[in-house]
Amino acid sequence: MPILGQDFSAMQFRLGSWEAYQINIDTSNLISTIRLSDDVFGDTTIDNAMQRKPDLKRARTGIGNYINRNEHRFFNSLVIAVVGGKPSFEPIEIDPKSKYAGRIPKGTFGVINFDGHQKYYALDGQHRLVGIREVLDPESPINSQKPRGFEEEIIPVILVVQPEGTDEEEFRRRYRRLFGNLNRNQKPTSAVTNIIMDEDNLFNILTRRLIVEHPFFRSEGSDIKIKTNEGGKNILNTENFFTSIETLNDINTILLTSKNRSSSDGAYVKLPDTEKLTEITTVNDVGDTKNYAWKLGPSGKPSGDFAKFTLTYRPEDTVLESLFFELTTYWDAIVETLTFLDNEPMSMRELITDPYNGKYIPSISNGEESQQNAVFRPIFQTVLAQIIRNLLDDNFNDDASYTKTKIKNAIKPIKLIDWSLFSPPFRGLLFHQKIDDENSWIMRNEDRPKAQAIVVDILDWMMNDIALDKATIDSYKNRYKTFHLPRPLSDTEVNIYWDVLSAQRRKILSE
Repeated sequence: MPILGQDFSAMQFRLGSWEAYQINIDTSNLISTIRLSDDVFGDTTIDNAMQRKPDLKRARTGIGNYINRNEHRFFNSLVIAVVGGKPSFEPIEIDPKSKYAGRIPKGTFGVINFDGHQKYYALDGQHRLVGIREVLDPESPINSQKPRGFEEEIIPVILVVQPEGTDEEEFRRRYRRLFGNLNRNQKPTSAVTNIIMDEDNLFNILTRRLIVEHPFFRSEGSDIKIKTNEGGKNILNTENFFTSIETLNDINTILLTSKNRSSSDGAYVKLPDTEKLTEITTVNDVGDTKNYAWKLGPSGKPSGDFAKFTLTYRPEDTVLESLFFELTTYWDAIVETLTFLDNEPMSMRELITDPYNGKYIPSISNGEESQQNAVFRPIFQTVLAQIIRNLLDDNFNDDASYTKTKIKNAIKPIKLIDWSLFSPPFRGLLFHQKIDDENSWIMRNEDRPKAQAIVVDILDWMMNDIALDKATIDSYKNRYKTFHLPRPLSDTEVNIYWDVLSAQRRKILSE
């Protein structure tokens, strides 16, 4: 039976900035009226995404079978977004002679009418909605197991209404935030979903915008640079992505976390078209406005009060604009410095024969045509971000003096690195032979963060004119020797590797 024109008893309430209604609706009317966000909006690009994609297999086989096989089935309320105006709500007055008169606020109870001008989609509960649809679909293989009378069973629903006077951009933002609030403290959402949906974490917001607006990342036709679907950070040899959205978010986090912002004085940003610095403040759990230092843990992830407060409170738009301008300037400089980034990612990851061929002088030189390029591997991309961040910190005293030209001058040494994964310091640390097949090479999994840290230290030394004492150099060599796979290096082997690195360092510093 269609829901159009049908009346339902309802309770009206307000919570925060939201107006909402609690109703009970039978499952047949539920599936005929409530849709998924893609059905309502159509546009599924990252900038317009309203919520995470439902796992249809999980919903059909998991929730559908749960309904069919469990007589004690129970669902909590689905949260439904109302798009295109408010449904009609008519309050019912309580008889003044009733003992409840005066005890219940006026306007709480009433009748709600769906007049057909609004659209409704599941904001929280889309998997339950898909599972219910599957059970009631006569074409579904699990429909034959449908419990008797299930189409008349009642599901509690909360309708949240688009506030009057909000434009589409603000509307999407409000619903994305509501989705995040509903899910953040319940079933954990994936990292990909958090980046796409979150409207408070500044890194998630900036990464999403970078993909949409920056020329290097922006999709054109089938040329999609960033992997945004679930499945982890790794990029398969058959995928032509530059990197994953998770790794890009990690890179952006490192690039923006300057030495100054991570100091005890807290974080500042340069306002557009000025040299003025302004604090990046947030509100803590007792309502105090604070400027927390940007702290990253050993894995490069935000930690402490920075993660707890700063990244759960949306900054002012002027701060976001300033940070986005800074971030795009970094990426402009990086792309113009490493010109091979415009090459096809799959070709730059193509497995070729080891150019060293048992020797320690490569048979090919580093160039735009080189394959197995470390920069196209997520395992190295956060290392590269840290190296660039270190070069910037060495060259700038504050967060207000960056220009693209100055950034390019600061990071110029990275142009002269031999980026082949077969070359040290990547060889044996990030990319190694299989222990049982010396002709097969794989990316490192075991002790990966420790190996990445060694690569950062070695590359920092190669691009820095400051001489290290013998004890420090010996410690670097020992770490390389110990963590080398598939077996530790001998003293002779690590010294040969070091000679290759030293020669490359001399070339970099002579430029």
